[in-house]
Amino acid sequence: MNSLIKQFYNENIDLNNSYIKNKSSAIFPIFISSEVYNFLTFFSYWKDRHKSNVIMQLTLRKSSGQIESVKEFNITKSSVEKISINELFNLKSKLFKRGFFYSLEVEIFSKSKPKIPIPAISIMYQSDSDQSIVHAATRIIDKNEGTDDILFKLPQTGFEVFKLKKITNYIIFIGGYQKKYTLKIDLMHDEKKLINKKIILQQNHPKQLHLVKLDDLFNLKKNLKVSIKVKKCDVFPRFFAGNFLSKSIPTVTHTFADNSIIQQRKNRIAFKKTHLSNFSSNKYYDTVFMIPVINSKNVKTELSSYSNNYLDNSNLIIELFDSKNNLIDKQTNDLWLKRMKMSSCINLTNWCAKNFNLKDDFLFIKFALFSNNGFFHKRHKFGLNIYNNRHMEKGCNICFGPSSLYEDKVKHQKFSTKWGPVGGKENFIFTIHNVSFHKIQENCKNKFEISFYNSFNEKIFKTINLKPNDSFLISVDKDTELKKFLRGELGYVYIKSDTWCQDSFFFSLKGNYIAGDHSF
Repeated sequence: MNSLIKQFYNENIDLNNSYIKNKSSAIFPIFISSEVYNFLTFFSYWKDRHKSNVIMQLTLRKSSGQIESVKEFNITKSSVEKISINELFNLKSKLFKRGFFYSLEVEIFSKSKPKIPIPAISIMYQSDSDQSIVHAATRIIDKNEGTDDILFKLPQTGFEVFKLKKITNYIIFIGGYQKKYTLKIDLMHDEKKLINKKIILQQNHPKQLHLVKLDDLFNLKKNLKVSIKVKKCDVFPRFFAGNFLSKSIPTVTHTFADNSIIQQRKNRIAFKKTHLSNFSSNKYYDTVFMIPVINSKNVKTELSSYSNNYLDNSNLIIELFDSKNNLIDKQTNDLWLKRMKMSSCINLTNWCAKNFNLKDDFLFIKFALFSNNGFFHKRHKFGLNIYNNRHMEKGCNICFGPSSLYEDKVKHQKFSTKWGPVGGKENFIFTIHNVSFHKIQENCKNKFEISFYNSFNEKIFKTINLKPNDSFLISVDKDTELKKFLRGELGYVYIKSDTWCQDSFFFSLKGNYIAGDHSF
């Protein structure tokens, strides 16, 4: 075993005991059910971005942590991949039970050290009619690898819980090499602790999967914040979270760090480590992001916050654009800013319908934050919730981080790249947002080079020009050439622009469940 990896490095490496710097990794929970299939999906970007081949190793483990099977692949080209984990590991014979009974560790071995130690890949749970998806968010820290990161000090939050009959709200933690992990789980409302639980997760074997059913611990209600802290951890401290019903796919998202003022002070995190100074506050906003809004009576779009953002001394300006990028409204919104500081959801669809009689299928809202004193937190996190009317529990919770103003990026970074899935059985829609930090509208256009890859190793290319704060939507329903090119199979879009900042999302509105995520 591991012959490809050892040959790749041309040396005898003990993969169980060596810290390999030239590696990225991730680990996912695998859901077992007769009606649900697990897919690992990604665009093999390594060849184009790093100009070298990589080795991918997939390790399937039982929930106990014991290895079930290992597969290796030599990735030599850029291609669209949707790997059926059920077929690859012959999980058909194990469908007599239902739940998260396996984990899948993905390790990417390369010749050079990756900039980010977690690869750009996603797990998708899919039935005949529905799907949910989440990108790689956590990994096991290798032995002898350091963990000097602020994120290890902060608790995790950032997901919705639902009080409904027959629904299971869960979090999943996959351990590393420790014998036990101590979890402190708090149920909170606007930073007031309502109830807390302490859980000891015992490990009989490394890399054990731990499923925690929140319904068994708390009386759950909407807009309550769940905060989770792991004491002493050799795993990147994120959790998978979601819910599932009988005979349905699980919804899935990941948690993120709680950067609230209370947590910063409680964990003695220095102000200068988390804040930046706006080097030109007359010219630029501190933080900006743009998100799509589905303008439909049947689908709702919400912006969620979990009282996790450091927004003291901040101001908020919002701008609404129609599908043709016409500016419809611009306003300061203190009410939304107040709710963005709390555990709260802002229903963007209802706001657009109530205040503007627009018939467009898609609208776009820009959020611009700026402080009164010139200093701002560099790491905000929000949730973009998209769901079918009256069924929020079946929607997607896209955890995303807005772009912040980095002086070196503004002055020196002349391009940015994004990529993600489009089309396929899922009918993924992809949005591009040329979001601008400028307080005064620029009179210019930016060049976006878009490459489309299909599942047949073919590629087409197009170039568009977008003004600052313009958006562009990619959908096979609106692009007959793209639909013909993809031939009903999943494709990926890869975008390179001549601006350092762009936002993009993808989502599937097909079925009762809505799947979505931010791009890579």
